[in-house]
Amino acid sequence: MSMKNNNRSTIDAGYNAGYDGNLYSMVKTLAPDSEGQRAVQAARRLKRIRILTVSIVICLVAVVSAVFAIYSSTDWFKAKTPQPSDVDVVTPTRVTVVNRDAFVEAQRTGDFSALSGGADASLWVQPFLIGYRLIAEDDEIVKIAGGKIYGWAPGFTKVRVETSDGQFVDEFTVEVLDENGRLYYDVKFYAEQGASGDPLATLRVISGRAITQMQLSLPAFPAKAGYTPKFWTVDGKRFYDSDPITSDINVYVSWDPRSVSFLSSLDGNLDNAAYKADYEADISDYIDKTSGSGSFTYSAANLPSGLTLNPATGEISGRPQAAGTYVFTVTATDNAQTVQDRQNTKATKEFRLNVAKRVADIVFENKMFIYDGTYQTIAATITNIAEGDQGLVTPVINYINGTAQGVRNVGNYTAKVTALTGARADNYVLATQKTRDFSVYPRIAEISFTSGAVFTYDGTPKYAAARVVNLVPGDTCDVNISYDKDESGRVNVTGPEGIIATVDALSNPNYTLPNNAVTQRITIVPAVVFITVNVGQSKVYGSDDPLKFACSVSTDVEADLDAWETVAPLGIRRAAGENVGSYSYYFDASLIPASGQVADLLNNYTIEFRNPTDARFEITKRPVSLVGVVERGYNGGTDLGDAIYTFEAFNAVSGSGRKSSDTLVLAGSYENKAVGEGKTLVNLSLPAGLASNDNYELITKTYTNGKITVRNITSVSNFIGIGKEYDGTRAAQVDISEIIFDGVLLGDRISISYNAEFDSANAGARSILITDIVITGEDKDNYRLLNNTATATATITQRQISAIIDITVAGKTYDRSINVPASNIDTSMAKFGKFVNGAFVNLLVSGDTLNVTSIAARYEDALYGLTKSVIITDIAIGGNDNYKLAPECEFGEIYSSIYKKDL
Repeated sequence: MSMKNNNRSTIDAGYNAGYDGNLYSMVKTLAPDSEGQRAVQAARRLKRIRILTVSIVICLVAVVSAVFAIYSSTDWFKAKTPQPSDVDVVTPTRVTVVNRDAFVEAQRTGDFSALSGGADASLWVQPFLIGYRLIAEDDEIVKIAGGKIYGWAPGFTKVRVETSDGQFVDEFTVEVLDENGRLYYDVKFYAEQGASGDPLATLRVISGRAITQMQLSLPAFPAKAGYTPKFWTVDGKRFYDSDPITSDINVYVSWDPRSVSFLSSLDGNLDNAAYKADYEADISDYIDKTSGSGSFTYSAANLPSGLTLNPATGEISGRPQAAGTYVFTVTATDNAQTVQDRQNTKATKEFRLNVAKRVADIVFENKMFIYDGTYQTIAATITNIAEGDQGLVTPVINYINGTAQGVRNVGNYTAKVTALTGARADNYVLATQKTRDFSVYPRIAEISFTSGAVFTYDGTPKYAAARVVNLVPGDTCDVNISYDKDESGRVNVTGPEGIIATVDALSNPNYTLPNNAVTQRITIVPAVVFITVNVGQSKVYGSDDPLKFACSVSTDVEADLDAWETVAPLGIRRAAGENVGSYSYYFDASLIPASGQVADLLNNYTIEFRNPTDARFEITKRPVSLVGVVERGYNGGTDLGDAIYTFEAFNAVSGSGRKSSDTLVLAGSYENKAVGEGKTLVNLSLPAGLASNDNYELITKTYTNGKITVRNITSVSNFIGIGKEYDGTRAAQVDISEIIFDGVLLGDRISISYNAEFDSANAGARSILITDIVITGEDKDNYRLLNNTATATATITQRQISAIIDITVAGKTYDRSINVPASNIDTSMAKFGKFVNGAFVNLLVSGDTLNVTSIAARYEDALYGLTKSVIITDIAIGGNDNYKLAPECEFGEIYSSIYKKDL
């Protein structure tokens, strides 16, 4: 069995399972599943055998030792020494290191119970036959007892097997475990003692070795706010990477806290505050941001009442509750450092804050004093008084030019604030002695007119009367009134502006007129005149209205009746509109020339126009007749369509004829649809609702001067060309079954005649020119063709030659070949055509030529003969592209001779 079978994954599995130093238990541990169970059973049997074997060995050792002592120097023993090829070496691949001194002590006392393996460990057992040994890399002989190895350091060690005389047998690697049965230990690095979660790094180190021996590096220090890393520690002691590792350990950072300090460059004088005014100051601006962790908790002693310090931000805010100068101390404590370190991570600074008195802003009440017969006083208030001070600070007021009670009559006065009084007055100061000029103004008189404001025109002047209605009891006041017109101007109707009566003076100085003039508009309204229009008035459409409309007049003022009968018709008008219909009347006084007595008449009266329900102005239809030709183009029907027609011109004298600005729409029909002149039109009318028709009456019902003109056909298209075989001419035919007439009405019967020819007589794709197109058919006379040419396309195919005759072949001398020499074939007289019923027909157009460009022929056989048939085997023609050779071509009877060959 080879000693090199060192399966590493099995070794690691055995290590993880916990190798106990006993080879048999290692076998038990390493075997998995059912194989493991069989291995366990085998190990148990092996153990029982081992116990029996050990007993036998103990007995044999003595015998062997004696024998060995006797024969060790003899050649016989040397001859019996096993050779390497005879040995089946069984060695452990994993052993546990123990203290050599412990084993030596066990040997001395004979007590091996402290060693793994019990009494079995009392023997130095070589795991081979006698005469073999294990040699380590340092050439030391290896001794193993009970799965234990003594004096080695943990790790992987190569061991070789030799015979007692030094011959090499085998080599294997031993995994050497420490006294705890471990090969590796884990070194875990954490930022803080007691930290949870994954470590910063984990280094695996072979037992008894240092991190540096493993060529590993310590991890980089982590960051911690407010602290500087010093070194790594284990159990409170500094850890070095050169320390040997003999167990799993956790390594932690030792931290050195950074101190906290305020900026020495800034003094402690804060910006001034004002009594009960919002105040803010940021203490964090005074601290050195580079000291400590940069995160601090702030506290203060003796802050002025009303101010608070935010412990998280260092901001002082609030409203000071008393004026004065205050000194207080602020402490900044580093948030990131532990409690026991905080005595080294605190800083204090003394600050000074001046709280100024509030400058009282005095405002006198905005009060207007109006004379009311009593004494008047003015009040003053502090507008910027702080919250909570209302009623605790009051201005002291004195009056100049007044009395202690105040002031009474109309006049100018001065009020002055000379001091402040009250429980909180010490927190306020007057900038200056505040004064306020004020006045007692006259009482605005309330004027009431006692006279009426509206009068009916009667030819006499009008007057107003008024009084003061808000006099203080015991006061008197006279009222004076003026007018904007003299007495003569207060007689006639005034119009909307009326006559203005104004109160312009009062007799008592404690009263005054309002800012807005106290007036009364005295209005003289017109008298009423009744105007009634007469019925039965009318005109013909297009004529002028009468110069005056007839009417009757009545009024209560008899003196003005004659004047109104003359003036009234001038203002009568009818509703707007000139179309046929009924129109109402209305009265418009603005149409009456207003001057002199007429102006006075119109001004002094209200006109009431009376329009009876049957009083309507009528406009009747105007008669009109057709004149001239009624003409339109042919449209396939008898309706007027877009016919052009003319009506009788306007005649103001006769009252008939069309106004030039009007449009009339004629309706009716022709007697038939055909083109022609002098055609009769019937059923003529002016349909209602169209254009200006409703204003006219058509006198003409039948008319004999109608005309229908021909309709244009712009083009004829969609000719379909018909192909033909080449015949040497340009003659062409077209299919007109699907031609399109551009302009022909649906249902009309139209056809054409025409000439057609190809653009060339030669074969190929050709254009067909269509000319001399003439309209024919039942409805031809109703149309005119504007373009008498068109085009189409078709193909002239090549004429096919299916027969060639008059080919002659000269004889030849027998040469054993059936082929005819090409030089013996003569095609100069060849004719080209076809056979019809056995007769040859020449197909060449007169003037055309064809020739044979190549030809091949053979005899019916190669033998001698004078009238032998010749067969054309290949032929090509040329000279004219208008012809082509048929796939099967006939050549008639061709004979030639094969002469005998001279010998």
